[in-house]
Amino acid sequence: MSYVGFLVVIKERILSSERPNSITEGQWEKDVLKDLRNDDKWEEHTYNLLNKRNSESKSKYFLVNAHLLSDIDYFKRRGVMIAPLQKTL
Repeated sequence: MSYVGFLVVIKERILSSERPNSITEGQWEKDVLKDLRNDDKWEEHTYNLLNKRNSESKSKYFLVNAHLLSDIDYFKRRGVMIAPLQKTL
């Protein structure tokens, strides 16, 4: 799977998932969904969502470890293939 293909999968999973209880409806719509629906912004926004951290330096929206996040950065720079992820949302 290509880097962009990987981001498409993440984007579609976010758009089809329910809002986490820890995020208000307004935050979910404004901070997460709005730019995912924008064809000019979705790719960068999806990448930023993957890398957004909470106060404990953990991913704010995803259950991913630091190693996977560093792999995403690597593949973004290289534009190479990524192994498929299991569904976590």
